[in-house]
Amino acid sequence: MNTIIQCYREQREKLMNKWEKECRDWLEHENGEQITATFFKDGIIDPDVWYQNEFRPLFILKEVHDTAQENRCIDFVAMQNGKDYDIWEGRGMWRALGSLAQGIISSMELAGKVLPYEMLYQADLSEYHKALRRIAIINIKKLSGGNRVGSDTSIQTKHFTCHACKFKEYLQSQINLIDPSIIVCCGADMKSCFELRDNRLFGFPVVFG
Repeated sequence: MNTIIQCYREQREKLMNKWEKECRDWLEHENGEQITATFFKDGIIDPDVWYQNEFRPLFILKEVHDTAQENRCIDFVAMQNGKDYDIWEGRGMWRALGSLAQGIISSMELAGKVLPYEMLYQADLSEYHKALRRIAIINIKKLSGGNRVGSDTSIQTKHFTCHACKFKEYLQSQINLIDPSIIVCCGADMKSCFELRDNRLFGFPVVFG
């Protein structure tokens, strides 16, 4: 198990470093200025937990948020030991993502029993933490802030789809490295980013939420 986790971390680091360099070079060439935004190296939240479970859901999000607290959540460094709940307590997106993760996991592992949304949303923060530690997260756009590309891409939807197209090979490599049981694409307009075959993305089953 330790060998698998170490291999994942090493390959993830190499992939993220290459992705970051190419992304910054591309944006700086297009915008004519240095890009100082943080590049977030997302992926499996807690490899120790991930590889202990057969059911492994991957959530694909559009982009990271441009605040220090939200970004810490996305990288999940502060959550590894189950601490610092105050960072994300009450934040709508992460609470909703925790609820969604709980619902999907319960439906797959509890004989199809799906807990009511009201019950999930009112769960203790430690329950959200347990669910979030069992998932992986990929942001299509990994640089925080409104890094627009060119003169006609001020619309946010066009912006993240531009990243999805430009870095398709990196995205596929990251998904292959994570090797999920299912992919959950979160947010409207996600279908415009990908070419699906038989409801599969790069060979993995996918749903849109």
